[in-house]
Amino acid sequence: MTKNDNSVVQPVKPFYNSLNLPPKPTISSSKPSKVQESPLDAKSPQEVLKQHGMYKEDSAYSKHPELIHADLTQFGDYESNLNAIRRMKEKFNCLDIDVRARFNHDVNEFTKYINSSDFDINKVLTEKEQKKYADYKAKQQKQAEYQSYLQSDEYKAEIQAHAQRQAYEQAKYEEWLASQQKGIK
Repeated sequence: MTKNDNSVVQPVKPFYNSLNLPPKPTISSSKPSKVQESPLDAKSPQEVLKQHGMYKEDSAYSKHPELIHADLTQFGDYESNLNAIRRMKEKFNCLDIDVRARFNHDVNEFTKYINSSDFDINKVLTEKEQKKYADYKAKQQKQAEYQSYLQSDEYKAEIQAHAQRQAYEQAKYEEWLASQQKGIK
């Protein structure tokens, strides 16, 4: 205990460390416990281990070890796979920044989108490329319509009518030419 200027004695606070631990708090109650213990709650160690999965069935691989082995020759070696990944990242980084921003500059997100069922080519193109692509698709559509028109019965009927018209005009021309030659003689 130390004395203060007013001669009042104050207790010294103890210093706690790893060697001088503070006292542990204890909880005590004068009321009776509400916990009900039942002999049915007691379990043997084997039951506890079984409950937490110690005695699980053997895996399918221990029963059938041939399932572990797979033919991975189609994947190539590790170095070539790493080189392919590096080339893919380089090509992705060559894309326009707006396109990369749509995929948070993440190659994995980009490849997942390309392989997904809701893939739309316009999401991976810039505005300028989208216009060119739309023009290209329109041109292809017109070409397909033209080809289908050339194969249609309507076109074939027009060609036949045109041939008949030419034959008629040729016959009329020859008739006129013959009448002109008769008049000259």
